[in-house]
Amino acid sequence: MILVQSRPRVRALLVEKFILVAVELRTRENFDSLMGVLAGLNMQAVHRLTDTFDAVTDRLDGGMVRAAAPGESRQPKKLRSLNLLMAPARSFAAYRLALSTSSRDALPYLGVVLQDLTVINETAPDFDEGLVNWSKFANLGRSCLILLDCPKTPPRIAVDADIEQHILDVPLLTEDVSFGSPSRHIRSEADSRSEQRLYALSYAYQPREGKSAGRSRLRELARNALY
Repeated sequence: MILVQSRPRVRALLVEKFILVAVELRTRENFDSLMGVLAGLNMQAVHRLTDTFDAVTDRLDGGMVRAAAPGESRQPKKLRSLNLLMAPARSFAAYRLALSTSSRDALPYLGVVLQDLTVINETAPDFDEGLVNWSKFANLGRSCLILLDCPKTPPRIAVDADIEQHILDVPLLTEDVSFGSPSRHIRSEADSRSEQRLYALSYAYQPREGKSAGRSRLRELARNALY
């Protein structure tokens, strides 16, 4: 949604909106959706738009901004905080701590649950000296309990039909393609084309050298990326 916006102001407003959505997801302890929003904001084709993030930082943080390294964007304090929370460092230590102190309404990040199940299954044998390794299966069970303890009913949130339709109508560019592709070779080619479209738009808005692209060139690259 961000990269299909050709106007800088609209891109900045969308980035700001997604950051505020991420903050609300953290407040509601929806860690799985939070990670999805952060993944979109941190994808390289979006993250490299330093002018956009600088504008958002000025709006959200005002004069209280952190200096960025050369070539890097200044990120708003809210976004930096959320990135630290969901960082994979030390096996998602910050996220695990937050989850351990969350309410029963919290929705865990599924990626960490799957990671834990994979590690336990691959590193511990099913049998130990001819007997069932109950320790392994107890650990698997504890990891599954994180999901089983999730709330069984969805939160009561009013659905705004106009906003829902607007989101559905926005053209999307993704780095992923349908899992229904008939072969790995075709998926690989589709992935490559999709990524090229993302970067074509990103470089049209902010070229590598940091100079503003001409409007005609911008329109041409954007048109080629979208169609």
